[in-house]
Amino acid sequence: MQRIISLLLALTAVFALSPACSAAEGRVFEDVSPTHWGSAYILRAYQEKVINGIAYDPETGRRYFGPEDPMTIMELGTMLVRALYPEQTAAPSDPWFAAPLETANRYRLFRGLSADRDGGINSAVTRKEMALVLMNVLASRGYRTEGAAQHEMEETIPDWRELDELYRDAVAALFGLGILTGVDELGTFDGDTVVTRAQGTAVCCRISDYIYSRRSAAPRTPSDFTPGLQSGAELILDSPFLPLGGAQTLTAAAIFPESGAAEYTWRVENDGFGQAGSPAPVEITPAEDGAAVLRPRAAGVAKIWLADESGAAITRGVYAVVLDVG
Repeated sequence: MQRIISLLLALTAVFALSPACSAAEGRVFEDVSPTHWGSAYILRAYQEKVINGIAYDPETGRRYFGPEDPMTIMELGTMLVRALYPEQTAAPSDPWFAAPLETANRYRLFRGLSADRDGGINSAVTRKEMALVLMNVLASRGYRTEGAAQHEMEETIPDWRELDELYRDAVAALFGLGILTGVDELGTFDGDTVVTRAQGTAVCCRISDYIYSRRSAAPRTPSDFTPGLQSGAELILDSPFLPLGGAQTLTAAAIFPESGAAEYTWRVENDGFGQAGSPAPVEITPAEDGAAVLRPRAAGVAKIWLADESGAAITRGVYAVVLDVG
């Protein structure tokens, strides 16, 4: 776990604020030529203050974007938050990801992603993970999207059968809306491939166009969403990345709608990233009707599950990473 904290908390300020560059100059970023396929998306995102780049040299005035660099989960989340929830992230935060993370968690943009990964939110995001995040964005705006029939996807996407079931609804819906497309002329999705910063920027522009063209309502609050447990005894956190100072309520009602969920107990196994004497990252307090309140206490990793009277797990354990940004 030590390597997780070193990667997670040593995040670089890739979206740090820097002096604006005139759009009239045409070429805002030194490493993005006007002939680059994504140059129009990148220039637009810069003009709309959605991105700032990865480096800026005040002596030369040169700014760099890193279009082919891997995009991280937090970079994707930050772009989407700045583009679609600007009124909630207008002020800079320290560290740079604190305010965007708070907004992303509030609207459950990372719902469904696994936190059991080196680097946490600073790890590279794959195409299939990006699809989940984009669907969470649409849900937060109140859209009910219906994906194309799976048999149609099998005809449209050559590698459809290789895609995990978890991602299929999102990919089908986003393909149908034109927000996501294939990586080649055959329509191959290539879900395990890491998203580049140029690709992520293009997708951010597309989903922004879709949402604003439909004049969406204000984002829904967390109380509008379904409970954190789904049928099939599978626990799903609203977001696997938790900031200090917040709380998340978990309910067993969705798994046990007709039986006494209160007879089951919530279990948590904490890890303070291997640091001696580290406090427990997550505290779980029982609530009414078999629910529980999860409170982040310190940076670290927690594995959470629901157990029966004998202590045997009846839900699949999930991981939550607590970020020290409180």
